[in-house]
Amino acid sequence: MPGKREKSESVELSSQPCSTASAAKFTLYHVILTTTKLLAPFVPHFAEEVYGTYFPGDHPSIHVSDWPVADESLIDESAERLGE
Repeated sequence: MPGKREKSESVELSSQPCSTASAAKFTLYHVILTTTKLLAPFVPHFAEEVYGTYFPGDHPSIHVSDWPVADESLIDESAERLGE
């Protein structure tokens, strides 16, 4: 299928500095995980499929995993003031 990535393919991040690539992977991991958990009550089958595919071994099901909790230390007060 066009657009479908084979499992043997990998995304090359070597052109970016390691710290940038690591930060991008960390951010993407947490965005997908948190979004999937928040979507679970509304689209349970889809959320379970995404969770089982991308996060195997964390919990047997997304529906028994912990609800996301905000990390107050990541709030950027100056960025919030700019948005007002």
